[in-house]
Amino acid sequence: MTLKRFITACLISTSLILPQVSYAQGSNNGLYIGAALGWADIKPKRINIINMSDGDLSPSLSTTLYTGYDFNHIFALELSATQISAKSKQQDNDLNKINIVNYILTPKWTIPLDDMFSISLKTGLSYSEADYEYHHDYNKEHLYYLSYVLGAGANFTLTPNIRVHVNFEYLEDITNSATFGLIEGISISQWSLGIDYQF
Repeated sequence: MTLKRFITACLISTSLILPQVSYAQGSNNGLYIGAALGWADIKPKRINIINMSDGDLSPSLSTTLYTGYDFNHIFALELSATQISAKSKQQDNDLNKINIVNYILTPKWTIPLDDMFSISLKTGLSYSEADYEYHHDYNKEHLYYLSYVLGAGANFTLTPNIRVHVNFEYLEDITNSATFGLIEGISISQWSLGIDYQF
């Protein structure tokens, strides 16, 4: 509960205060859109399935579309949607695969290192929709998650309008939604390579 309150307070205070304080510091502000490919690892927080451990879900490819607004060269607000599909490594447990779509809203802080390179940090919230498919008669279940998000990245400016990013994101479910009582809560670790265009 303490962590959730801390993250919520950070989101509200930085989103309202930081853009106003630092708006005049830089001129490269504006809307941007981008896409990314990544590698995601899903870990259930608690498992009640016989013959299944938290390492039985294969890491999978992730695809992301995102858009955001740079208030200046330091602060941005970003919205993204990420699709992940993970299959079970074993055929003798109940779970077959999980399909997840994450909708993530994050304030992002960028620290320029020079004219071309920078690093970024972000924290925010994710709303996720997950479909669980089971081996027995291929039963399916649809669940919703609310997660906190922590992220960091390295950025490279190719042109004044085109940027390339290498990012890491960690999401952890804070609702502990249960799937038939079999899996309770998930966490996701994701590496991605993306490119965006700033208008």
